[in-house]
Amino acid sequence: MNLIKTRGLVLKSISYGEYDKILTVLTQEAGKISVMVKGGKSINHGKSSQTLLFSYGDYILYDKGGMYILSSAEVIESFYDLTKDLDKLGLASEILNFINFTCDESEDLGDLLRVVLNTLYALVHYDKSLAMVKAVFYTKMCACLGLSPATGMCMECGCIDADRFSPSYGGSVCTDCASACPDAVPITPQTAQVMEYVLNCDIKKMFSFKAAEEEFANVYALIKEFIKIHLDYEI
Repeated sequence: MNLIKTRGLVLKSISYGEYDKILTVLTQEAGKISVMVKGGKSINHGKSSQTLLFSYGDYILYDKGGMYILSSAEVIESFYDLTKDLDKLGLASEILNFINFTCDESEDLGDLLRVVLNTLYALVHYDKSLAMVKAVFYTKMCACLGLSPATGMCMECGCIDADRFSPSYGGSVCTDCASACPDAVPITPQTAQVMEYVLNCDIKKMFSFKAAEEEFANVYALIKEFIKIHLDYEI
């Protein structure tokens, strides 16, 4: 029997047959994987708390004909307090849906896992505003997925006076070049600075800064449209 020990976050849980569950788990070592939990639908199941949505823990699995089977698990962080705030719970669920959509199985997704964990931790323990969490999470995810919007200078001519942002074009453009980008909108230096910081900062520092709520709202509006165009995903 090939036992595997990994650390991961439960992204999804669905019923399988009369008694079992199948989890989608984002792991450090194996990427996004499917895990069967035998008897997992029973409320008296010994692993019930370890298989709940948002649970992050150590999992011991074994491979049976290409399917991972849960052998044992130990919760590190349940993020239980998300259930006490419907707005935070809704955003956290939205985040997991986005991860499920964008991540393929068997990829190296260590950075993505860190981004999700830092985001959930910020919602529960740092009491960050929803505006900040949304703006920071989706912007940082674009960087992790290799789709960073260009900031700092015009993508077309290299001019440093890039005061417009075109989601379809992929980033900042100057006033003159914006005429070729129908969706280009004005962007303030402050909004550009927030976006640039999040794109380039270390993951552990992605929430370690302050900005006006208006700037977070501006960043979110731009990155939402950017994701819709480049990932074909509606937030």
